[in-house]
This record gives sequence, structure tokens and C-alpha cells, in this order.
Amino acid sequence: MFATDIHVGSPRLYRFRPACNDNWQTARRQMVALEPDLLLLGGDITRDGNIHRYELEAVKADLDALPFPAYVVPGNMDTGNKRTAIASGRRDDVRLNLDSASLAQFRSVFGPTEWTFVHKDVRFSGFCSMLAGSGLPDEAAFWDWLEAQRQQPRARYHVWVTHYPLFVDDRHEPNFDLRDPQQYQSWYFSTDEPHRSCLLDVFRATSATLVLSGHVHCRKTHRADGIRFDIGPSTAFPQWATHWPDGDTTLGFPPALRRHRPGDRLAVRAPGARLHPRRLRPRRPSHTGTARLLARVGEVSGQAPAGTISAMPSIAAMAATAATPDTPAMPRVACIVTEYRPRSHADVFVTMLLAGYIYPAPHEPDRFDFHRAARELSEAPLPLDARGRLRRPRVRVASLYTDQVPANDISRALAERAGVPILPTIREALTLGGPQLAVDGVLLFAEHGDYPFNEKGQHLYPRRRFFEETVVVFRKSGRVVPVFNDKHLAYNWADAKWMYDTAKELDIPFMAGSSMPALPLGWRKPPLELPLGTRVHEALVLAHGGLESYGFHALETLQCMVERRAGGETGVAAVQCIGGPEVWDAGANGRWDLSLLAAALQTLAEPRTGEPRTLAREPVVFLLDYRDGLRAAVCMFNGVTAERAFAARVTLPGHTQPQVVATCWAHHSQEPYGQGAYLLEAIQDLVCTGHPPHPVERTLLTTGVLDAAMTSRYEGGRRLETPHLAITYRADRADERAS
Repeated sequence: MFATDIHVGSPRLYRFRPACNDNWQTARRQMVALEPDLLLLGGDITRDGNIHRYELEAVKADLDALPFPAYVVPGNMDTGNKRTAIASGRRDDVRLNLDSASLAQFRSVFGPTEWTFVHKDVRFSGFCSMLAGSGLPDEAAFWDWLEAQRQQPRARYHVWVTHYPLFVDDRHEPNFDLRDPQQYQSWYFSTDEPHRSCLLDVFRATSATLVLSGHVHCRKTHRADGIRFDIGPSTAFPQWATHWPDGDTTLGFPPALRRHRPGDRLAVRAPGARLHPRRLRPRRPSHTGTARLLARVGEVSGQAPAGTISAMPSIAAMAATAATPDTPAMPRVACIVTEYRPRSHADVFVTMLLAGYIYPAPHEPDRFDFHRAARELSEAPLPLDARGRLRRPRVRVASLYTDQVPANDISRALAERAGVPILPTIREALTLGGPQLAVDGVLLFAEHGDYPFNEKGQHLYPRRRFFEETVVVFRKSGRVVPVFNDKHLAYNWADAKWMYDTAKELDIPFMAGSSMPALPLGWRKPPLELPLGTRVHEALVLAHGGLESYGFHALETLQCMVERRAGGETGVAAVQCIGGPEVWDAGANGRWDLSLLAAALQTLAEPRTGEPRTLAREPVVFLLDYRDGLRAAVCMFNGVTAERAFAARVTLPGHTQPQVVATCWAHHSQEPYGQGAYLLEAIQDLVCTGHPPHPVERTLLTTGVLDAAMTSRYEGGRRLETPHLAITYRADRADERAS
């Protein structure tokens, strides 16, 4: 059998196409039923194996489970494209070049990229076609190997396997210019001269009968110099349907060759022959289907929808590769959550740990705006490593506790797929059912769920209870591990201060807060960072959402900027919350700066037409008086914006005149909510190093301010003195934002 361009991917990747995996499993089952002697694979066995080794390893495990041997040559998606020194203008072709590191990675999983063997009077030979003309150190050995094939003992037939076709239309065609849009695809799918002629000479000298290739995803046969050249179809998705009038983009896999009876001449299956059970019904992604490329691991909870094919465990298990330690030392964490439903904080953070940073994926694909997602991911990318690759989770989810299980719970399906136990108590989640603490970190996500509100409008999430039960295990075990608490420490100051003091008493590495301070500078438009020692005279944050739930994010936005001022953080002396028409009266009277609001509005990526006073629905402002004289306002103006912006009047170090500076934070308005990935990077830094990358004092202060603001609002907008918020810290000592 010959198959090519199967493009098996991992749900951890943004480019994942579930249909490709499903189609490969269909083809795989049909191949097994046909009982072939062997399988030849013409490359592009992965979606992004040149970047992600775990894709190569997962496909290798799947092929090793076949009841017949599989022989693989690499494709450009497995190791990199044929090399070029110029870019086409339509994509970054130079960056996509084959390189020695990717080639070595492929070989470390699959073995040599050049191979030859004889089976039943047929010699089979395969090689990495992207090496031809690559200029890499590996190229000399590649040509030496090809020359050596001239001396190999002859078999009755010789079948060559390569990924790139030698040519698209004619063996004498000229080299194509990738800079010409009309020629780009032909350049992309062909082998350039003089390397084409060199390869053809080897084929002739070795009595080649048949040359099998892939890459194009369209079935086509050529003949040249007495040799048959078959370009195979893909099992994943069709391409180039309009180039060849007689081309066939039907998904499938043709038998490479067959013998009718002993002694018969070798028969090659004609490309036009119908291979009913071996031709796949394509699941072609439209825009709606494209959104499904982000399909959440666990979207199918154990049962495939009608008309689809469930993946075999060997491929489905790719969803759980993030939960499998790369090394025995990979830290293990217990995730303690209030509820785990679509778009909950548990879904954002824990799902990223289980499946990668492109998760969670769209829960409502029909409403998902793919174009917006592409723009947002381009302007505000996910965390990348030094080589420009998507970062992988560095900790393993060892256990899960869910305080509530709503009707739309997704934790059970996800945990089952990832092999993560859901335990009935927090204690058991931390001890993994044993007598002592058995994890390296504890992540508390007490956000969302069916919990009551108090008379002030504060949501009574069990943050203190989660932390308190964690501390009980620490005390009984005689040791502590890092703890992260999502968002504010507690809904009230007393609980928050107890948590902070207890962490200090037990020397617990403790971090809490919002994703806003964790976002890299590139997510700020323009990329504003106040130099340490800046004199901040007045500041303002423009935000939206619920007063407590989103007001906390707004306060963290404010605090991560103003804490860099001269003298460091000194604490807040008084807090007031005013609403309605009084908001605008206070602005007119100078209690907060209307010009800073105007500056913040100028930075919005999606400004709305109209005056803020007209657009704002039930406007509310938090007024903060800091102990060092700084005044700040947090404007919660629903209807004015769905973004967060900061403006301030400052005097920069080395300057004498104040100036207004402003910036707006980019955000992902829909899945995968990439802002969570950067907070997750900080969380993993905490667990892996034992040192909080952000000061917990910041969140202690914002928690206290939020509690005071909610109390002020409940008491009719009374200004509250806050001597208990005399919290001091220096950002330059603890705050290391992700870059």
C-alpha cells in the first residue's frame, strides 16, 4: 500500500484539523482489512512535526501498532520545505526552509531518511527529497547515498518513494519563479533543476519501474524516460483540483502495486480505477469547519457525532500528551476548581495545561469568528519560545477537584481523555489519595459557579476555604509547595489578609491575581512601560464589565502600571465608589481627570461613535487616593468600550515637564483566550522555581481596594479611609513580566 500526506495532528495545535485524523483512521482500518505486505508513506505524516516532536512520536507509535511494516520518507510538514533564499511575498518561505535540526529530529524518531530493501523481487527505495539542492551539511551524504544505489543488486522491479514530485507537468519544464503568483504553486510542488535531472539519472541507472510521490494532494500520473511517476492522493484534504483536467482530488490511498499470480508481471493500479472501500468521503472544512480546527479536546465526550468516525486510542491519546511528563522531574500540580464548564476559568487554564495553549477551542463553532481570531492571534500572539515555536506546558496536571458539577460540566470527559483522576475532596487531590502531600504545586480556581451574593453584591466564592483546606494538608505533611490563587484573594479583606498572613507564616510561595499584569509589552498598543522611578501624578483606567468580577481586572491593570512610580508602592489611603450622574459631576469638578479619559479613548482598537456620557450605561468610577498623593480613577463604563486602557500624567526620569501617556491592552475576545496563556506561564514559573514572578502584595492591595469600593457603593458612595491598605512593595524586586 502507498499513502501520503495524511497530516495527522495534535489537538494541542492551532492548525489541528480533526477531520485529517478521522480520515487517517478510516484509511488505517481499511488497510488492515486488506492485509498488505507493507505500507509506504510518502511524507507529510504530521501537521506540524517539524516544530512539534510529539506529533512525530504519536504517529510513529500509531504506525508501529500496524500488523505490517511501514516505511516512511519525510515531507515538508515533517522537516521543512525545500530551501530557498528568497521569499515569495505570500508567505515567509525562508523561515519554512528545511534545516538540519528538524531533519535530525525526524531521524531520531523514524530512523534514516534514506532507505532501501528488497521484498518479493521488488526493491523499494526512499529518500528525503527536500535535501536536493538544500546546501545543508547533510546534502553531500544524501548524494553519496544515491550514487551508491547504482551499485545495489538489481531486483526484478524498483519502486522509489519521495515526497516532492520531480515535475508538475513535464520533466523538461523550467524552474518556476516563486515570486510570480501565477508560478508559485508550480514552484512549491516541483523539484528544481539541475537536481531534477540528477535524480532522474539515478532513477534510470537503477532501473526504476515506478516513482511514488505526494505533496500535491491530487492523483496524477506522468511518464518520462520509460518510468511511471505516480503522484498520490492525500487522505487528509484535497488540493490543486483545477490544475490538471484529469487530476483526481478524491481522498484515499491506491495500492502501490500488486501481483495477480506468482510469475505475473507487476501490475500498477491505474489512477482512474475506482477503489470504493479505499476512497474516503472527505470532510472538507468550510469557514465553519475551519473554526472546528480548534476543536476542543473532549468536544466529543466518548461518543462520535453521527456521520463521523471515532479516532483510535493511539491518535486520540495525542490529546493527553500535554499531561504526560517529558521527564520524570516534570512538576505535578493539583487543580482545585469551583466548576469546570465551557469558558469558565477552569476551562481556560486547566484545559491549556491538559491540551496546550491553543485551547480552549470554540464551544460554539457556528458563531466563531475565524477571521477575528486570526487577526487577534497575529496582533497578540500566544507565548512562543526562542525559536518562535508555541510553548508547551511545563507542569503536569496530576489531579482535579471540582466543587460543583453543573449540567454542562466538561471536566469528566477531559479528565478521562487525559488520564487525570477527579478526586472527591481537596485533601485527596493534594495527596493523590495517600497520607501525605504528593504534588509539587496547587492551583486554586475559585471563579464561576452557583454561589450566593451578599448584600454588597460580592460573589461569595470559596477562595478562603480552598486555601484553608490546602494549608491543612501542608501542616499535616510538614511541608509546603507553591500555591496560585486565581484573581483576588477573597471577596472580603479579612479573609484575604488571613490568607496572606498564613502564607507568610508557613513560607508558602504564593501568587495570585489577574492575567493583565502577566501580558507581554507587545500586547499593549502602543507598547507603554513606565520606567522605574517615574513620577506619576494622576492615573486612570477605562474598563468594562461587572463591578466586582471585572473591576478586579481593572484594578490590576492600574496597579501593574503605577507600582513602578518613584518610591515604589506605598498603599492606598482612601477609596470611594460613585455612580450615575455623579460620575460626570465628579469629573467636571476635577475629582478625576476627563483629559485622561480622552487620552485612553484615543488608544482603543475598536472605538465607538458617540460621547462617553451618552454611551455609558450606569457608569461607575472607583476613586483611589494613594498614601503618597497619587490620585487614580477606575472608570467602569459599559457601553463605551469592551477593552481596557490606561492613561496617566507623568514626569519621566530625566525630564522636568509632565506629559500624558496612554496605552490599550490587546485581548482575545473568543477562544483560545490567549491572555490566560501568559498568566499560566507565570503560574508555571512559580511552580517550577518556587519563586513568585509577581508580588502577591499587589493582589492583596487590589483585593482590599475592591472590597472597599464595593462597601463604599453599598453605603451610598461614602469615601472610606483605608489605613489597613498601607501595603508597601517595590515592583522592581519581584515583578518579572513575561516577554
